[in-house]
Amino acid sequence: MLAPVRGITFQVSDEGHREGDRPALIFLHYFGGSGWAWSTITRALQGEYRCIAPDLRGFGASQASPSGYSI
Repeated sequence: MLAPVRGITFQVSDEGHREGDRPALIFLHYFGGSGWAWSTITRALQGEYRCIAPDLRGFGASQASPSGYSI
């Protein structure tokens, strides 16, 4: 899904279990990667947990900031 935040569009994978009081798991990728790096793990866990794996700003299918940024 695409998620607009402060003028930048982020690609976010949001899959899995949403019922009950189970926690959501958020998976952050390494520098230069994307949320796709977690796809094997999120597929294995989505029957029991909500798994959220965003493409961070400027990586994967998420937009880069027009004003720039650095590490």
